[in-house]
Amino acid sequence: MLASAFVAALFAHVAIDVAGDYLLAHDTYDDHAHGSRYVASIALGIAVFAAFSMFVRAVISETRGVRGALRAALQSSIPASPAAFAAIVVSLALPLLLAMAWLDSIVAGVPPDDVGDLFGGSLTLGIGTTFVASLATTIAVRALVELAAHFHRSIVRAVCALVHAMVSREPGDAFAVARRTDERPRVTACFRRSSGTDRAPPAAAIRVRLA
Repeated sequence: MLASAFVAALFAHVAIDVAGDYLLAHDTYDDHAHGSRYVASIALGIAVFAAFSMFVRAVISETRGVRGALRAALQSSIPASPAAFAAIVVSLALPLLLAMAWLDSIVAGVPPDDVGDLFGGSLTLGIGTTFVASLATTIAVRALVELAAHFHRSIVRAVCALVHAMVSREPGDAFAVARRTDERPRVTACFRRSSGTDRAPPAAAIRVRLA
């Protein structure tokens, strides 16, 4: 949920900056640079990495026999109620947006005169944009989580197949056939057999090529 709030705050910060140029007489976001977006992006990356780590641990647990671990982890990552999820994201995105605007103002040496300055110069524009950004983020995140939960068995099977392929194949197996010349047919013999009455390639040659 913290990652969703950071996404909503970043989206709202950029949207207020763009909309303020057309809807406000003086957009306070134009008075300074926006280094806070880089800070928020780093924090978002950390939050996403933490969520992805939880996802990987759940997949590993299910591959080890804990049935439904991935689905349970996905379902517990967001509230069951869409309204509750949206309310939490909005309540987190608003202070994050204010913190971003305040940091930009302090770094630029232009302290805000009031709370409205932290919303680009308009409380209505700032709060409304943050609400819309939070709502859009919750819809997208919820759809993504529900999609992953729906295909959780396929995800686990794919991970199992990948791990099995990585474990079963020893280093250098791709070149093992090339090294074992005594176990593969000679080119001349293959050519003779394939150019005689039987036009089909020798079975041994097929196995060598597919290995």
